[in-house]
Amino acid sequence: MFTTLVGLLQTEALKETKKTVLPSTTDGAVATCAASEPEYNVTLVGGIKSGTFTEVQAAREIDACMKHCCSRSTCNLAFMIRDNCYLVDCYSEDLCKTKKSRPSNMRPRIAFIKHLQDQRKGIVFN
Repeated sequence: MFTTLVGLLQTEALKETKKTVLPSTTDGAVATCAASEPEYNVTLVGGIKSGTFTEVQAAREIDACMKHCCSRSTCNLAFMIRDNCYLVDCYSEDLCKTKKSRPSNMRPRIAFIKHLQDQRKGIVFN
């Protein structure tokens, strides 16, 4: 993960954060993250060229999508379109800024994820 994203993650979107502790990873480490409150009816400034998108078919709600993002060290944000979850590894901070989306029935939602180090406890997403 690139260090410039830290500045983006400490903006207004992360003033209200949640923490999550996910089950142990395969190497026994516990993944802990802080996540922004989801932003609604927004999209990424860079569109599909904002980063590497990975679809997670098992996640149909934003909270589940955020948990999956937290479990991947390369994931910078959880992006939902309708009930489709995408984990995004951003190419740059500028490309992953949000902008208002055009009105549609796609219901786009974005939550930024900050991976924390050496955190053992947290609050589980509801």
